[in-house]
Amino acid sequence: MLQIQKTPEMREAEITLISEGTALEGTLELASVARVHGSIRGKLVGSPGSLVVLASQSTVEGNIEADTLWVEGFVRGQIHAATRVILSPTARVVGDITSPSIEIDPGAYFEGRCRMENLSEASPGSGTNPPSS
Repeated sequence: MLQIQKTPEMREAEITLISEGTALEGTLELASVARVHGSIRGKLVGSPGSLVVLASQSTVEGNIEADTLWVEGFVRGQIHAATRVILSPTARVVGDITSPSIEIDPGAYFEGRCRMENLSEASPGSGTNPPSS
């Protein structure tokens, strides 16, 4: 299970919580740690070093960019994570995933393609192929 390392610099004001029953539309820019229980229609952007957790009740209709993304809910859109994507047993994802590390737990539903690449070296859609050995 993914553990959140609370550092002395992390304050409560740095944690974003979108509660169940909340519906947001547009581009959301999230810093540090974010936990989503509601629904988002649009683009979700986490800052470098961020952890975005989509709880089991959450729905996201749009693309997601994050450092680390932990999905327990529903996503329809493209996912780009610089460090890691975790699909828990309750996750339902329809769309492509790009990340250097992808973990899909038993029970998770995933319909799409996954591409494991270091996003700091190649931007999404750049067509960069991994070096041959």
